[in-house]
Amino acid sequence: MFLRSRILTAILIAGWLLASAASAKEYDGVWFLGLNLDKPIFKKVEVRRAFGQAINRQAIAQKIMSEEAAPQGVIPPGMAGYDSSFEGFSYNVAEAKRLMSEAGVGMDDPRLKNMILLHTDGVKTVAIAEEISRDLQMIGAKVILKQISYSDQSRWYSELKSEKYDMFLMGYKAGEIGTLFIGDQKSGLFHSVGCGKIPAPENQQFFGSYQEAIRAHYAPDPACKPRPGKEPDTHDLLEPLFHWGGSANFTGYKNSRVDIYLDQLEELDPALVELRNARFKAINQLIMLDAPVIPLFYIQKEL
Repeated sequence: MFLRSRILTAILIAGWLLASAASAKEYDGVWFLGLNLDKPIFKKVEVRRAFGQAINRQAIAQKIMSEEAAPQGVIPPGMAGYDSSFEGFSYNVAEAKRLMSEAGVGMDDPRLKNMILLHTDGVKTVAIAEEISRDLQMIGAKVILKQISYSDQSRWYSELKSEKYDMFLMGYKAGEIGTLFIGDQKSGLFHSVGCGKIPAPENQQFFGSYQEAIRAHYAPDPACKPRPGKEPDTHDLLEPLFHWGGSANFTGYKNSRVDIYLDQLEELDPALVELRNARFKAINQLIMLDAPVIPLFYIQKEL
């Protein structure tokens, strides 16, 4: 049930988060461009970093998402391990071209042609995909957009798992079972994604917390018995996405040091705040250096 909830959260959030707004700037998730590391073009880290520098992430964050700045890491402000001094990708097309050259990938490299970017059909999601496609043309990439309806969860998950796409757009929020809730507008009931009951797409309404669903005048589904989830933790965000065995690791990312740190943090006493922060900061640095994903903006917490 736990694994099922993790996977469903990854599937649903890609479409839901762009239709959702929070009343305060607190965050518990990250939205990113994922790179398929099994594709030959992304075997070299220089190419992955070049893609990160070729995309105008600041424009995406500000113009499309109304955020002040693009993320400098995968850990949002306010969560353990957030490092305000860390500098991630900068928008620098000249440097991106230099990195591509260093990797031996020219503008006319056939591996850059007809790259497919998988994404869902939200208005802002499509705008982000189109911006990325335009930006990557500057380093020779021709990107074809492949759109899936976010309401078609089984197909979205199947396409993500297929590993046949070069890139994908996805968001992920931290939390355990019950962190993402689904309301049925027809019945007025809500339950957690782990319940397995999915209302008809036209009747679905998503909530980031138990309390939010209650405030919207929905009642707990007596069959599923949803319960409030615990406060989101950085481990809940990073482990599914970046551990080799993570349920939402659709990039195929593998770093033994990241795996070891995440395994250690799962057992580490929460009271050891400084040690946990240091470990999460180290994980953030390793992930950003390896560049399996390109963070685009942080996901606001539902209060």
